[in-house]
Amino acid sequence: GIFISRMLDNYHPVVHMYMQDWLPAKDGTGTNNRIYSNLRAYLDLAYKVEVVCFGRKTDFEFEPIDEMENVQWTFIKPQVSDGLLDRISYLSNFGEERALDYRFKTRKSIRNEVATRIRQNPKALHHFEYLGTACAFIGLSQCRAIWSMHDLESKFADAHKQIRSEI
Repeated sequence: GIFISRMLDNYHPVVHMYMQDWLPAKDGTGTNNRIYSNLRAYLDLAYKVEVVCFGRKTDFEFEPIDEMENVQWTFIKPQVSDGLLDRISYLSNFGEERALDYRFKTRKSIRNEVATRIRQNPKALHHFEYLGTACAFIGLSQCRAIWSMHDLESKFADAHKQIRSEI
């Protein structure tokens, strides 16, 4: 009994949280707060968390929350892909992987990071914030994935287009 109890005390399931140009924050926007709440929930459930942040925007500042235990912070500047074959696949609706790579310019980079982590720990969970990171697990059948989004994607995309058109 004591041996098993000590083993369980040292065991923490692992979750990798992927996000692009967002970070969890206690005092940020609604998105930052929601991501922080997701992170806090995993910690409360005794998970060891890796926050994998892909910074694509030039003005994005990577500022991890230092006082959080059992959290590893990883920052990656993703490669942006825009190949001709990807574009043709997207426009012709042929070749799902290439079409997704064209539509989501950092998908290939994110997918490589996810695949690496799956090989390292096949039992880990992979939590994706927004569609821009979630598209990376399409076709990775061994990925134990959770997609987090606070809005319906179609309404989210429409709202962003409207905001951008007014700027």
